[in-house]
Amino acid sequence: MSRARLAMVLGLGARPFFVLAAAWAVVAVGVWPAVFAGTLALPGAFAPVDWHAHELIFGYGGAVVAGFLLTAIANWTGRPPVAGLRLGALVLAWLVARVVVAVLPPSPGLAVGLVFPLGLLGLAGWEILAAGNARNRKVIGILVLLVLADAGFTLAVAQGCDTGLAQRGGLAVLVLLILLIGGRVTPAFTRNWLQRNGMAAPVAAFDRLDAAGMGLAGLALLGWVGWPEARLTALPLALAGVVGLARLARWQGWAARRDLLLVVLHGGYGLAVLGFLAAAGHAGWPDWLPLAAVVHIWAVGAVGMTTAAMMTRATLGHTGQALRADGWMAGMYGGLLAALLARVGMALWPDNSAWLLWLAVGCWCAAFALFLGRFAPALLAGPRGQGGTR
Repeated sequence: MSRARLAMVLGLGARPFFVLAAAWAVVAVGVWPAVFAGTLALPGAFAPVDWHAHELIFGYGGAVVAGFLLTAIANWTGRPPVAGLRLGALVLAWLVARVVVAVLPPSPGLAVGLVFPLGLLGLAGWEILAAGNARNRKVIGILVLLVLADAGFTLAVAQGCDTGLAQRGGLAVLVLLILLIGGRVTPAFTRNWLQRNGMAAPVAAFDRLDAAGMGLAGLALLGWVGWPEARLTALPLALAGVVGLARLARWQGWAARRDLLLVVLHGGYGLAVLGFLAAAGHAGWPDWLPLAAVVHIWAVGAVGMTTAAMMTRATLGHTGQALRADGWMAGMYGGLLAALLARVGMALWPDNSAWLLWLAVGCWCAAFALFLGRFAPALLAGPRGQGGTR
């Protein structure tokens, strides 16, 4: 890669991190059946299931969060984007973390994998605080929680302890980010689209219901992380789900149904809400609704669909393309939906797990291969556009 090309790629967080996230989504999930079956042995300290969970939450999820936040924060603050050596160092830290998790034995060396989330926290936090951007200081707090969850996961692996608490903690942080960022951009983008198309459907502005919904969701997630099968946890989870549905209904998703980019944003948020209701069902009736179904409604559904929606939308805007979905994107979203149904089906009907696993893996990998085919050339070589995220 030429120096000019490298400078262009390291000019915006979305460029390297969205490509790395999609590529890692294909690789990490693509090899998962072989890792799970034991035909492909990873030499590192992480047990196969732990590696799978960690690399989807903190590997894929961390890359998407980095790409989105380092791009969005420049828009929020008016400061130049994190670029050049600083961005390059963070990309290198992410790559090193993937290797460390896969190959290092239990030792203090595993902590090297934490350089990436700490670096992201430092860069994003500095940009927000330096700009005096009080509205987005919540993002710093959520990144702190992401670092703590990753550190807890790493410590549990190094000490040979159960990683369930850290797994749920990391997933909960991603869900919380969806509620915060998705709850901000989804109604805003919908309102703008309706206005441009001369439609009068009112999109509710952020009010006490939204604030209460965020607080209740945070409390419910805290309970779920610590006590996913406690009946007392079911009530706040159910209430968070109901309030989330009420919030979503006020955003006029049906009125904007002709725009697939908006439909997927609403759908991703809806899957996050469905996850709360499913988690309430598991807390109340764990034998009826397995925990694996809840986890994958959030992980494959809410996180997968919302991150795909944000990556495609941001890439279109920042590579100077029209904000319009095409067949590649429709295929990507459809593949993720099919992967979700297959993976939840595995949890509900374990006798069919063998073929449903391959279906879920194939659909997930195909979805992100479509992203790479459609967007990697533009992210790695295309012109840098401005705006386009409305």
